Amino acid sequence: MGIAAVAGMGVVTANPGEAKAWADDASTEDGPASDPLRQRNGSVNRAYDYLSFAMDAYQQGQTPRLMQSYSDSQELGSTAFVYDNSLTILVYLERGKGDDVARAMLLGDSFLYAQTHDPTYTDGRVRQAYWVGPFTLPFTSNDSYFVRGDGSVNLVGAPWFFQGSSVSDMCWVAIALARLFACTGESRYLEGSVRLGQWIVANAFDPAGLGGYSFGVDSKNNRLSLMKLTEHNVDVYALFTNLLAPLTRDAQWRRDGQHALEFIQRLWNAQGGFFYTGSSDGNTIDTAVVLEEVQSESYLALLDRRYESALDWTKTNLIATDTPQSLNPSLTGNLRLSGVSFSNVSRHATERANSGDPLPDPDAVWLEGTGHMAAALQARRRKVRNDLPTFHGDLVTASDYSSQISLAQTQLGRNQKVNGLAIPDESGVVAASSILNTGTGFSYYPNVHLAATSWYLIAASSGNPYQL
Repeated sequence: MGIAAVAGMGVVTANPGEAKAWADDASTEDGPASDPLRQRNGSVNRAYDYLSFAMDAYQQGQTPRLMQSYSDSQELGSTAFVYDNSLTILVYLERGKGDDVARAMLLGDSFLYAQTHDPTYTDGRVRQAYWVGPFTLPFTSNDSYFVRGDGSVNLVGAPWFFQGSSVSDMCWVAIALARLFACTGESRYLEGSVRLGQWIVANAFDPAGLGGYSFGVDSKNNRLSLMKLTEHNVDVYALFTNLLAPLTRDAQWRRDGQHALEFIQRLWNAQGGFFYTGSSDGNTIDTAVVLEEVQSESYLALLDRRYESALDWTKTNLIATDTPQSLNPSLTGNLRLSGVSFSNVSRHATERANSGDPLPDPDAVWLEGTGHMAAALQARRRKVRNDLPTFHGDLVTASDYSSQISLAQTQLGRNQKVNGLAIPDESGVVAASSILNTGTGFSYYPNVHLAATSWYLIAASSGNPYQL
């Protein structure tokens, strides 16, 4: 990702024992899309195998823990970003067979533990990331697991200090906890989700300027009140309106969600047919960088036909095809991968995002974003009339995107490890096909990544994390 009550009232339940198949629409005028999709069951199962492998790489059984987000090759040690782990909960619930729900509950309980065992705060927040196991790198090391010897959770220290709490991260953890409640009926998950929602309102609600919700707080608890991002407000809207309002039957959540929606609507470029990324001063819309995730995730959250052209803008403007002949590629042989890029800047970037990064490949495919688009196109196809030829082919395009992710799964990410343990080949999905300059100050690498794998699985089940 870029720059994530009253128990027993209004419960929406799911069947945790019911496995969801690829594209459960058997066929439409788009063609018999489900057949080639269902042929990928082996790919899907291998992706789940990677998630369980990563979950057990440092500790096993019922020990509270989170999962290292990237393979060791990323050189972030045992850093577990809460956004990535929230997605893992959602995809375990999506399949819901075997021990999937039990694993989702263990991860959810670990988030609840983090809420109540922060070394500094007692307000229900979680941090951007945690360290979940001992590691040694040339420039830093860590000697503890997720739960430290004194019972507190293990915060990420130097040199990264991923100790802030962004609105988006809080939302994704709260979404995962709310979905756990909807699936299991266990009130502790809804209570944890509500606490996070309350933290967001208390620390980020802002009527000034463009309105909406500001970024959150940094690692020193300074409120980042000027920066406001469309992505964050999309997450807030979905959490408050689509999840907490119906689950708690508290109308205040819907009103608080409306505040986020009004910000989102102000960031819509009607002429261009896309959403701007946000504002760095709270008053002026930034227009330089347009992000893929804002387009696809806004559709998944809103399901509003007034904004569906954002998906077409993405398909047109962020399409990427990576080959060994691209500039600065990681691909070799005859491998060719297509999908979408991270932003309009990444699509043309030839300079390093940071001085220590390798030179980027402007044709690099962002696999997580390609998963976003596959999921969003499936959702849009189900919401438009069958007689609208403009949208003919959404399921086919979604299937093509998923096929490309599956190809990347089989060809990239070999010989990578978590905690020094070899990741099974052809299981996890890498973040990007080659070095990708996001245009927002950092790069993605062709390293196995929880979020890229999880969004592949969300698309595989025709899922939508933003909806009950």
